Amino acid sequence: MNNYKGEIMTNTERTKLIEALAALIITQTITRLCEQELDCDCNLDSARNVVIKKGKKYTKIDQDGSGKFMITEDGEIFGIKGYGKIHKGHHYGNITDTSGYFWGDYRPQTVGHREGVKKAHADYVVNKGAITMKRDDIFFVIDWINKKCSSEKINLDTEDMDNLYNDYCKDVENKNRSLQE
Repeated sequence: MNNYKGEIMTNTERTKLIEALAALIITQTITRLCEQELDCDCNLDSARNVVIKKGKKYTKIDQDGSGKFMITEDGEIFGIKGYGKIHKGHHYGNITDTSGYFWGDYRPQTVGHREGVKKAHADYVVNKGAITMKRDDIFFVIDWINKKCSSEKINLDTEDMDNLYNDYCKDVENKNRSLQE
């Protein structure tokens, strides 16, 4: 297998890349759990429980006792169809370049797709308005607005954000009351 320079990769280099992928799976899974406020000790322990197993044909990466990925000798990353069987329809690139995917979900998502989902959520929040949002969602929307309106930068300190959040909550309560009447 060749490395990113086109040179033949040693088993040590391959092992280090697989270990780096396992570490990436752990950190991105923890990131997702924190984003979704699912970061209890039990979930975090499950996220950290990643094991690399070297087999005859494939190297397997398991998370919390379940098969997650299988890596061929030439470094191609696949999902698992059944233990010991790769899922050729779920190909996730090569271990020499794992940056194109977010590895923290049930299945890896391309980075662009994940950002698109987050942007679509922000668009929905901005356009619909009358939905219940958590305080952290407000910060996400503000960050998104700041990026979208980069020519007219919006700078809010913590007190301004608290006021914005309180105003938003009042607006949602008023809209909900009007819908009930």
